[in-house]
Amino acid sequence: MDNIIVCQTNDMPDSEWLKYAESFNCVFEKNFTAEFFKKKYLARGESPSFHALLKSDTGTVAGACSAMPMTILNKDSKIRAALLVDVFILKEHRTNPLTLMKMYRRLTQKLKECGIEAVLAVPNATAYPYWKNIVKFSDIGDLDYWVLPLKVGNVLKKFQFINPLSKFVSSIMLSLSKLLAAFFKGKNHCPYSFSIETDCEYLKRRFPSGTYARAQRGDCEYCYRICDEDGVSTAYLMYFMENSRRTLRALNTAIEDIIGENPDIVIYVGKIPFIECSLLKLPRKLEPKRLPLMLDWLPESGRPEGILDVQEWDFGLSNYDVR
Repeated sequence: MDNIIVCQTNDMPDSEWLKYAESFNCVFEKNFTAEFFKKKYLARGESPSFHALLKSDTGTVAGACSAMPMTILNKDSKIRAALLVDVFILKEHRTNPLTLMKMYRRLTQKLKECGIEAVLAVPNATAYPYWKNIVKFSDIGDLDYWVLPLKVGNVLKKFQFINPLSKFVSSIMLSLSKLLAAFFKGKNHCPYSFSIETDCEYLKRRFPSGTYARAQRGDCEYCYRICDEDGVSTAYLMYFMENSRRTLRALNTAIEDIIGENPDIVIYVGKIPFIECSLLKLPRKLEPKRLPLMLDWLPESGRPEGILDVQEWDFGLSNYDVR
């Protein structure tokens, strides 16, 4: 009979991490090392991550449900929270549909003991109904995709002759956005009620050099990663800031530098509350996949007003473990 064990990252010996990596790679068809996971789960620095492990009779890590601690900033207060990541169960151990819920409930018992009040999640399309209907997570809302198609022909994989035109249009968009930034100087930072606390040390751990490009120009700081997505050179903008605030000037500075790397398309995931014209909001029907932000508020009361309104959130690629 399978057994559920709850622990933190530092409690697991290397032999256990090897089993964890083997099972994870089997489910998701990846090739991550045990060292990769240990660094990932210690990246935030606030405390080690939490894990509910499903152990088989033979000692195999048959499944896992992990939560990375973080702090939500809510105006003048702070909320201790965790982000749910890397949830899996080996195929041969999926006989009971309630196993995952039992794993999660054991995990939240530990989280509550450690003073954590909120659990955030961004499940994929397959997992979303389970977390919504079985575990009873609440919807915050879907994250937005923003794009700048520099080479439309390469993205569509046809009509490459229009690439020069799309690059020209992109340069015009960026120029107009720079004019907006100058006109609305000091008025184009984000007014979010909820955001994830970060610092320089966390950003260095989360976005290591070599894998990500982190740059600073004046007061503007930004990070991006260029990946090959089925033959399309895709630049993911992870974050952009000016004096620790998300501003239009910082966005334009990041876009300008990314264009110099000559990708086919630039993508940013999250909310952009100010007027800009360097990126285009992608219609829902054209999004590559849905990204639903969800919340499980652990205390019986005290849920902050507005926390289930996605328009009140500054949350994007820099806050969870995709790309």
